[in-house]
Amino acid sequence: MDKRQVLSEELTTLINTLSHRGVDRSACFLAGQVGFTHCMLHTTQESISERLPYADPLSGHVITADARLDNREDLLDELDIPYSTPDLISDSQLILAAYKKWGQKCACKLIGDFAFAIWDPYEQQLFCARDHMGVKPFYYFHSDNLFIFGSEIKAILQSREVAQDLNEERILDYLVFYHSDNSSTFFKKIYRLPARHTLRVNPHSIRIEPYWDFSPAREIHFRRDEDYADAFREYFDKAVACRLRSVSPVGAFLSGGLDSSSIACVASMQLKKMGVGPLITFSEIFDSLPDHVSSKVDERLFMDAAIQQCGSEAHFVHFNEHGPLRNVDYRCFDEPMPYFNGYLLDETCGAAQNRGVRVLLDGTDGDTTVSHGYERLYDLGTRYQLSTLMSEAKKLCLLNDLPFSRKKILWKYSIRPSIPDIFIRLWKKIVQSRKNDPNHTLAGFLAPDIAGSIDWNARETLLEQKESYFRKGRLPQYRSFVSPFQQYTMEFLDTRSSRYPVEIRYPFWDRRLMEFCLALPFEQKMRNGLTRLVLRNAMKGILPQVIEHRTSKADLSPQFLMDFERTAAHFLNQLLDSNSEIQKLLRPGYLDQSWLDFKRHPYGRGDIAMNLYMLISLDAWLRKIRKNEDCSKNN
Repeated sequence: MDKRQVLSEELTTLINTLSHRGVDRSACFLAGQVGFTHCMLHTTQESISERLPYADPLSGHVITADARLDNREDLLDELDIPYSTPDLISDSQLILAAYKKWGQKCACKLIGDFAFAIWDPYEQQLFCARDHMGVKPFYYFHSDNLFIFGSEIKAILQSREVAQDLNEERILDYLVFYHSDNSSTFFKKIYRLPARHTLRVNPHSIRIEPYWDFSPAREIHFRRDEDYADAFREYFDKAVACRLRSVSPVGAFLSGGLDSSSIACVASMQLKKMGVGPLITFSEIFDSLPDHVSSKVDERLFMDAAIQQCGSEAHFVHFNEHGPLRNVDYRCFDEPMPYFNGYLLDETCGAAQNRGVRVLLDGTDGDTTVSHGYERLYDLGTRYQLSTLMSEAKKLCLLNDLPFSRKKILWKYSIRPSIPDIFIRLWKKIVQSRKNDPNHTLAGFLAPDIAGSIDWNARETLLEQKESYFRKGRLPQYRSFVSPFQQYTMEFLDTRSSRYPVEIRYPFWDRRLMEFCLALPFEQKMRNGLTRLVLRNAMKGILPQVIEHRTSKADLSPQFLMDFERTAAHFLNQLLDSNSEIQKLLRPGYLDQSWLDFKRHPYGRGDIAMNLYMLISLDAWLRKIRKNEDCSKNN
């Protein structure tokens, strides 16, 4: 890198671009070739006195961070920092102290949600790290003479040295919902720092390395179910408690499911012990759905039971005229939005903002952390305990009102996993080569010249290799933890919630809880057809019984489908425009035929609606990018 000096105007531009992320204070640090900015949002007591960027007057190290540490007490002990005034020691100062003591190994000592950068004047090096699940975003660009990073891509694009060259491969991956890596973005030279990784930049090199990973080989054993339940409660209580640090009233999403209800009930108990509260819950209500589908969505029975149990201050967010294609400000998004339910998050965060809530607890992703336990079926099948396998599968189907087939169960959980993957991939390749219908390809709706330019078989093989976990114990759950899909989900949630002064916290993403659940025996995840067993056992007497024994889950798609049917025509007309970039990617007639198929049976063709929604989202985003490019050329 060269000796180019950072200009104060550049830092001011970054602050203006990211001001929505921190409404309480903004500042910058500038010293020659190095410049940092920060927009502060007060969510913890320590953050009120926190000053970022922070330059250590003794060592000269400089840090900027978006961080909340959940193991503060452990760090204070290990760093020999006295407890006399812990509230005056910010999380960023703890991170800096950890770096000065442990150097580049400091990241593995940190538990919480964080993305930070430290300038080390002695090493002439920038050291950066991102938390274990990628809750806090970190994007960057580098060239021979510039390294620039930020919490959002739009900040990086403010630099005149960063071109808005689109990454065509990522666009195609988006269209087929293909998550192949955890570092690319929709711009060729802008990258995301992967979760669980550090980044080091000096004048000669840039280096990215993993600093920590989950261990799928570890297994824990206790004598009784009660012991597992007690241990889970201990980890879960800690995961919730450390996320209650707040300078504002604490809120929580409450759907009435196992995850959100567990968080709400435990958080309410802890707030009462602290002498604060009550917990403020936000529940989504869909009033305008027709009777024949409303039963799939209506969770008020479970919501009311949880609210009564935990004594929360309940707020209901009503969705009547709101939908995914209305009131969506695509200008805020750095990448197209592939998730149709983002509008639900917008409205709920807005309700939290109106109530003065800055901290929202969210049940994402309890399903993954606790696990439904289907890996037990694979374990039984591959160890040929077929009688137990059939018994478990039959009970599972009965509890969840699913069809039961001995042949399908035997094939899926015993025979198929026993066949070497190489033969399965070879068979798929042979069968695929016999099919000429483009609908049989991974992306059948793409134009022939586009689909033909990509080796879909190689891509499918790569994906299968990454996801091939049959016969391998805990690898299914491990793969779910480390999948790039999880990181994209966190970034999607951050993009939507950052438009409000709200920080979403995820107790089920607590690293300690995740490690514990991953190491559980399969029988603690599923037994007698009942999934998520350890959570249910741990929440006995805490959750209402109607929720504790619940096996169903609400289907939120009817609200989306109803609104999509009413409002999508306008956006589809834009897609059909001959100048639409999306139209050029699709096979002739796809849009017209898909819309007709959807209109015939809208509540039964969610797959079509989802494809069309993703195309609309991509088209709106591309139009914004092209408009920005034209404005830049004119200036």
